[in-house]
Amino acid sequence: MAQPQTQYEIRALNALAFPKGRQPRCELTGLPATVECETPHITLYYATREHAEQAWHGIMNKIAPLLGPLRASAVVVGSEEDRAKRDYTLNMSKRALIDLCQQEASKFLVAGRYELAIPGAIQAISFLKDIHGDGAMEMVPPYLQLAEANLGLGRFQQAEEFLSLANWSVLKNPDCSNAIRSQLHRNFGKLYSAKGKLDEALQELAKDIYCSSLEVGPEHVDTSAGYYHMASIFYTQHRIENALAFYDKVVDIWYKFLASVRNDTELAESLSESQLQEGMDMLS
Repeated sequence: MAQPQTQYEIRALNALAFPKGRQPRCELTGLPATVECETPHITLYYATREHAEQAWHGIMNKIAPLLGPLRASAVVVGSEEDRAKRDYTLNMSKRALIDLCQQEASKFLVAGRYELAIPGAIQAISFLKDIHGDGAMEMVPPYLQLAEANLGLGRFQQAEEFLSLANWSVLKNPDCSNAIRSQLHRNFGKLYSAKGKLDEALQELAKDIYCSSLEVGPEHVDTSAGYYHMASIFYTQHRIENALAFYDKVVDIWYKFLASVRNDTELAESLSESQLQEGMDMLS
C-alpha cells in the first residue's frame, strides 16, 4: 500500500527574503529562525530543524489547517457588527484550539514523551495571551504542563521558571481554585525533591495536600499523590516509619476507591488518563 504524502517540508530559511530586523522568530524558543516548515496551510519558522520536527509531531500536525486562517490578516471591511462577529468567531476558534493543545500536551506527558508535550502547551499559552493577556489564571495549567515536561527532561531551571510564572498568575488571582493551587505546590515539591532540597519539598507537598483536601477531601485519589511524594522523601531521609505510614495511606485510599468502582463503574470514568496512570505508577 502506498504511503501518504508528507504534509510538511522543512528547509533552510532565506534570511535575505525578509526586511532587515524582521527575520521571523522560532515558534518554540523565540530565538531567530534558521529554518521554515512549509505546510499546505501555513509556513512556520523555527530555530533549528529539530525544533521544527518537535513542533510538528507535538501539535502542529493537528492544528496547522486551522492556524493559517487564524493568523491571516484581518480584512477591515464591513459594519461594526460584522467585525464583532468575526472577532467572536476567532475567539471561539482559539478557545477550541486551546483545549486541543492542552489535551495533546497531557497525552504526551502521560506517555512520558516530554519533548512532544512542550509544543502543545506553548501554543495554548500563545492563544491564551491573545484572549486574556499576560498573567491570566487560565494560563496556569499550560505553565504547569511545561514545568512537568521540563522536570521530566531534567531541565530544572526551565521548570522553575514556568512554575514561577504559574505562581505569579495564581498570586494575581486570589479566587484561583484549590485544585490549581494543589497542582502548583505539588510541582514545586517535585522540583525541590529532584534538586535535593528535601525539607522545602516537604513544605510544598504539605501545602499540596492541604489545598487538595479543601478541594476534594483528604481521602480522595487526587490527594493521594501528595501523600505518595511525601512518603518517597521520608524514605530518602531514612525516616522509614513516616514513609511506611504515608505509603499505607496511599494504598488505603486507592483500595477504597477501587472497591467503590466495583459497585459503581462510572467512578472510574470520572478519572482522567493522567490520574489513572499516576495511580498505576504509585501502586506498582
